[in-house]
Amino acid sequence: MEELFPSARPDYSALRRPFDESDRDFLHQESSNLGRFIEVKCPFSALSSVVKAAKDLKNFFSFLDVKGDSLCMKTSHPYYHQIQGQLHICNKTCCDLIVWTTVDCVVIRIVKDPEWTVNIANLVDIYFNTFIPALLDN
Repeated sequence: MEELFPSARPDYSALRRPFDESDRDFLHQESSNLGRFIEVKCPFSALSSVVKAAKDLKNFFSFLDVKGDSLCMKTSHPYYHQIQGQLHICNKTCCDLIVWTTVDCVVIRIVKDPEWTVNIANLVDIYFNTFIPALLDN
């Protein structure tokens, strides 16, 4: 079994753009050096819920869907786009989305979608035309 928690965090200083430093919860390096990262969601509103059961409750895990017996992420949810952006910007192959409550823990693998690349231009636009001006105004 491969090591999930390496002893040292990766160096992000070589990233190409200032907004490339997304909120990855943890980056996992594989021998291929493409790696993956994890994103952890642990909503307080569902703290003592079983993830699959709470999925159908209003506002609980609204980013999840059930296909067959498996949970997956809704591709229409902002979390999906957040993760795809991280995958593309950091050149990673997949993200392990960990949904945690005090009574349950589910890991959902999100694979990089090559067709999502067209959205990078939107990220650049938002960063320079919305985010930076908002920082300067405050």
